[in-house]
Amino acid sequence: MLPPPQELLAAAVRAIRRMLREHFTGTAAELAYYGLLSTVPCIAAFVGILGLLGSDPETTEAIARIVREGVSTEAGEAAREAARHVLDRDGAAGVALGVGVVTTLWGASIYLAAFRRAAYRVHGEDPGPAWRLRPLQMGLTFLGLVVLALTAIVLAITERLAREVAQAAGAADAAVAIWSLARWPLIFCLVVLATAGLYNLAPRKRRPGVRAVSVGSVAAVLVWLLSSVGFEVWVVNFADYDATYGALAGAVAFAFWLWISNLALLFGMMLDLELSPAPEGGGLG
Repeated sequence: MLPPPQELLAAAVRAIRRMLREHFTGTAAELAYYGLLSTVPCIAAFVGILGLLGSDPETTEAIARIVREGVSTEAGEAAREAARHVLDRDGAAGVALGVGVVTTLWGASIYLAAFRRAAYRVHGEDPGPAWRLRPLQMGLTFLGLVVLALTAIVLAITERLAREVAQAAGAADAAVAIWSLARWPLIFCLVVLATAGLYNLAPRKRRPGVRAVSVGSVAAVLVWLLSSVGFEVWVVNFADYDATYGALAGAVAFAFWLWISNLALLFGMMLDLELSPAPEGGGLG
C-alpha cells in the first residue's frame, strides 16, 4: 500500500540524510567496484545461456539492439566492448557454461555477495560468514541469468513477430514504432521486480516474508532512470572523459554510472526501511 505523500517525502529525506551521515556513498563505490568485476563473467554466463537455449544470431542481434537503446552511450561502451570480446570467442556457450561454469558463476556472483553485505549494513545487522552462502548466491546468479536470457529472447522474438505480422498487413513502420514504445513499460516492471529481488537479500527482522515489489524498489528504479538520463546529458554536453582519461574513458564512465546506479539501489532499500514499522515506533533516521 502506497503511503501518504507527506510520509513518503519525510521517509525519503531521512533516507538521504542517513546515506550522507553514514557515508553510504562509499558503500555504493564498493558495490560499483564489485559490479565492474562481475561484468565480464555475467556477460559470459549470459551468452552461454543464450547459446544453450538455442538463441539464433538474429535473436541475439535483436537483444543487443535493445541493450544499445537502453544503456547510456558513454557508460555502456565498456560493457559493449566486453560483450563483443565474449561473443568473438569460438564456442562462447561452451566456455561460459562448460568446464569453467563454476569459475564464471563465482565471478558473476561477486556483486550479489557484496550487495548482501551492504543490505545488512543498511539494516544494522551482521551478515555473518560469507562462505556459507556463496553456493546459494551462485545458484541465484545462475537462476537470475536464466530468467534474464528467457526474457530477452521473448522480447526479441515478439519484436520480430510484430514486424513480420505488420509487414504482411502493410503497416510495418507503425508496428515497429508501437512496439518500441510498448516494450519499455514491460522492461520497467521487470527491473522493479529484479530490484525487489535484490532487496530480499536483506535481513527479515523488520521485513517479514518475501516481497515481490515494494515502494523502495519502484523509487530506486525511478531515481536510477532519472540519474542515468542526467548522467548521459552531463557526459554528452559537458564532460570530456576522452581528453581526461584517454583510452580508459569508457571504463571510467561505466564505473561512475555503476556508482550512481548503486546509490539509487541503496536509497530505495533505506526508503523501504524508513517506511517499515520499527520496534521502537520510528525509522532509523
